[in-house]
Amino acid sequence: MTSSADKARIALTVYLDRGKAAIQHFQRGEADALDTILQKRAAAFHNFAAIDHKALSEGADIATDPKVIALWKEIETVNRELAELMRGALDRSNRQLVNGSSVRHVTKLYHSGEPTPIRFVKVT
Repeated sequence: MTSSADKARIALTVYLDRGKAAIQHFQRGEADALDTILQKRAAAFHNFAAIDHKALSEGADIATDPKVIALWKEIETVNRELAELMRGALDRSNRQLVNGSSVRHVTKLYHSGEPTPIRFVKVT
């Protein structure tokens, strides 16, 4: 039978693996797959939290486990990389939004001085 501490390590491993998969989807520009994997990653973290709580109630503190400490350090690295990728995407989106709104502004202000030709003829 698997102990709660072992289950918590497995849940952390799943969380880490899904983080790595999210980075790959992000780099390939697969937005739908990225959204799905991030939702699954959040679920894996919630599973870990519940299992960790159970392990603590059984007297097992996984925070002192060297394997868990190594996993957590790797998770922090993945989290930083994901955060950096998301900040970059947000910056690019903001620049595109600014560029788009300035083009609309210039287009809206443009007037040729020539009257607009009437395209429809009134039939009497």
